Amino acid sequence: MKKIHLYLPLLFLLPLLSGCASVMSTMTNMSYEDAPIVLAYSGDDVIRDQSRVATLIVPASYGVMIDDMPVRDRDGKVSPDLRLAETGNETAYMVDVLPGTYKLTVTYDGLIPGGRSPTARASAGGSVSVSGSYSGPLPVGWIRTSETTHTLKGGEIYVVGLQMMTISGSMDLYPLDESDRQIIIENRNKAQFQVPAVMNGKPD
Repeated sequence: MKKIHLYLPLLFLLPLLSGCASVMSTMTNMSYEDAPIVLAYSGDDVIRDQSRVATLIVPASYGVMIDDMPVRDRDGKVSPDLRLAETGNETAYMVDVLPGTYKLTVTYDGLIPGGRSPTARASAGGSVSVSGSYSGPLPVGWIRTSETTHTLKGGEIYVVGLQMMTISGSMDLYPLDESDRQIIIENRNKAQFQVPAVMNGKPD
């Protein structure tokens, strides 16, 4: 199974000290093979041609809005107005948009922005342990939101991730390795999309 390997900063609060954020480096393994696909565009037809859409690959623990339109929240709920191809992959999802300039709003857990990895786990009771550096209740207000504007080009595939070497918590887009594009194209070609409530007909 193919995986994306991103080195993302991990932010956490140093309690009772200077109040400054400390940046740690952690690796997030995010599988995009057979990832669920959300179509964040309108129209009767599903676009199967990669050259006509831009694609975002998003960690499953991130919520996304595009131009203030809800796409998927942090709990995995997809807007009922959008078409979705569901799969069993629980580490990442894909969002197809038409080429253009968009405001991308991402919400994520500020303690473990790369997702819940083996070195950053949350218990069922709401406590978090991050690489042995922090353990305790999830602090109020650590759900972060980042808004950035990007021009997305047709045919391009972008990985959504926390900006490198930052303490601001801003998101950025990173290119997908060219050799892995075919996996994304195959995902889309075989995907069966649900028809949202606002549309009639059968699944595409």
